[in-house]
Amino acid sequence: MQPRNLDYRNAVAATIADHTADAAAMTLFPHDEIPVTVEFKIHLLRVARGSHLECRGEVLKPGRRFTICEATVRAVDGETRTAVAKLIATMAPVSGP
Repeated sequence: MQPRNLDYRNAVAATIADHTADAAAMTLFPHDEIPVTVEFKIHLLRVARGSHLECRGEVLKPGRRFTICEATVRAVDGETRTAVAKLIATMAPVSGP
């Protein structure tokens, strides 16, 4: 069995996507509340190859108790951007510190 070094790439893509979805939800929450991820599903589309990753998130359905967000992670190689992961997340507002 040969070791596979893809696990850390998947973890990085999942972390970036979760934080981006969180930031998208935060744009709609009141200033005294912060979003917490209730659950997410991520589709790992391909191995990330490029100079860096970028991610864009948006709110699909805002709600009083739950907000549904998505995020897409892309690998950037020069002028080429290739989707490497897609996340759908449910966020819930909690009182901030």
